[in-house]
Amino acid sequence: MDERFIEALQTSLAGVCGHVNAQHARLVRLAEQALAGDAWMQIGLHSPTHWLAWQAGLSDTTARKILAVARRAEQHPRVMAAFDAGELSLDQVALAVKAPAYTDADICSLAKLLTVKQLSMVIRKYPFTSDEENGPDAASAIEPEPDTAHVAASMVSIGPDSDGIGQVRASLAPDDYRIFETAM
Repeated sequence: MDERFIEALQTSLAGVCGHVNAQHARLVRLAEQALAGDAWMQIGLHSPTHWLAWQAGLSDTTARKILAVARRAEQHPRVMAAFDAGELSLDQVALAVKAPAYTDADICSLAKLLTVKQLSMVIRKYPFTSDEENGPDAASAIEPEPDTAHVAASMVSIGPDSDGIGQVRASLAPDDYRIFETAM
C-alpha cells in the first residue's frame, strides 16, 4: 500500500478515536451527574446500570464500565482530563481508575503509552482492587499512603525531542521495572 494512504488513514483514525473518546468522557460526566443527584431513580428502574443501559442504548457491561469510571472520576483528575481531551479511551480509563488516587499522574502517563492489554497487565500486577470488587462502601475508603521511597525511586518523562521525535525516559524501582518489562 501507498505510504501516504496509510498515513492519511491513521491520521483519520486518530481523529475519529479522539472524538469518540471525548464523547465517551461526556457520557461519563453525565453519569456522574445522574449518580450525584439520584436522577436515575425512576419508577421501574432497578439500578443506575439499568437506567444508563436504557437511556444510552448500551449493554449492561458497558453501562457498568461507564458508571465505575463515573464513581472514581473525582479521584483521578489527570486521567479524566486526558479522557475529556480525547487522549484516552473508555477501556483505558476504566482500567486506570482502578489504581489508587495517589497514582493518578503515573497511571495517566502509562495509559497514554500502553495498549489496553498491557495496561490491564500492569493494573493486575498491583495489589489493589476496584470498587466493584469491594462493594459500595469501597469508594469512600481512605487510600493508603504511598511508599515515598518507592515513589522517589521511579520517574517517567514523555515528550518530543528538538526534532519532534517522541522520547520516553524512565527510571524505575526494581519492582516497577519488572512490571513494566512484563507489560512490554
